[in-house]
Amino acid sequence: MKILHLCLNGPYTDNWGYQENILPKYHRLAGNNVTIIVPSVKHLPSGEIVEANSGTYYTEDGVKVIRIAMKMLKSKKLAKLLMPYPVYKILYREKPDFIMVHGLMGSISELSVKRYVRNCNPKCIVCADLHQDYINSAGEGTSIKSTLISYYYKYVNKLMYPVYKRVFCLTPGSMEYAKKYYHVPEEKLELLSLGYDPQEIVSSDKNHIRHVIREKYHIGDENILIVHGGKIMSRRKTMELIDAVAALSNPRVKLIIFGGIDDECAPLLRKRMQQYGSWLQYVGHREQKDYYNIYLSSDIAAFPGGQSSLWQEAIGCGLPLLIYRWDGVEYLDRGGNIAFIERQDSDSIKRGLEDMLEDNKYIKMAEVAKQKAAPFFSYERIAQQVLDSSMK
Repeated sequence: MKILHLCLNGPYTDNWGYQENILPKYHRLAGNNVTIIVPSVKHLPSGEIVEANSGTYYTEDGVKVIRIAMKMLKSKKLAKLLMPYPVYKILYREKPDFIMVHGLMGSISELSVKRYVRNCNPKCIVCADLHQDYINSAGEGTSIKSTLISYYYKYVNKLMYPVYKRVFCLTPGSMEYAKKYYHVPEEKLELLSLGYDPQEIVSSDKNHIRHVIREKYHIGDENILIVHGGKIMSRRKTMELIDAVAALSNPRVKLIIFGGIDDECAPLLRKRMQQYGSWLQYVGHREQKDYYNIYLSSDIAAFPGGQSSLWQEAIGCGLPLLIYRWDGVEYLDRGGNIAFIERQDSDSIKRGLEDMLEDNKYIKMAEVAKQKAAPFFSYERIAQQVLDSSMK
């Protein structure tokens, strides 16, 4: 089958772990002919967005990537709003049997998909996904300008609903947002969780990695290692986690933290490093393979702050999670691999960790993560879900 992913909502960066990268990879590994259409912008390792050369190339997994530049309009503001890309000719040339549109709030070029289905391939199956919810979206807005823009986006997407077989939402919150903000018909909605790349860990010698990483960071095998990561900012509740571990007063427990850090949190972390350096380590920014290895050497993952794709990646590495109970996150619990806290202060985090440590409960939780949760959050399974559900 010839599958095309349309990813025009933002920069596309090779070898990153986003759905735009991983779903096409696993569709290709399943034996399909896969193409991605993406803008001619990408991220640098620093996070800066820069121009990339337009043109066609292949990823190491055999996915065809077509980078295209936005059409020039007299008004730059109008171009930024409409995001017009020369998509139709590519669709006509590639002749896909299955199209996945990434993101509802996006380019007017989405309408080229409808035109392609109507004029060229009425049997083509089309689906879309939505990453927004009420937490990470600006919502309706209050100004006349923002209201008009929201009406425009809703109108463009409404024109596409007859074409979409499924609209996949990353969380239950996204599903509510899709219904109430975008008015997507409820029967078209389906949960499609973020996941992890099983190729990154399936061939790993976990015992060897555990030994190497623990030796590198001077952590004994008898120690209980808690891992925490992501961009360190106040909403991650990193300082509260450190204070909670300190309050445990358990000499076996160690805490390792990875990720970049913002200016507000840097001095707070330095102070705690000086105070708790015997059991607390901050290892800075790490590439995906590096923090996967840290996960594989750890016993518990603690994320008491905002939601992140790091959660599913930790689950994929067989870790039990301590997380704050945001609305709709219960789907992460596949039978006992999650410990929820109801508040984000250090006392609540401490009580949550104590419960996991009591009678080595975290070991039983890890077994649930490995046996039930990890298979569910595998991108190999998730990529097949996209195809199976859309073709029903």
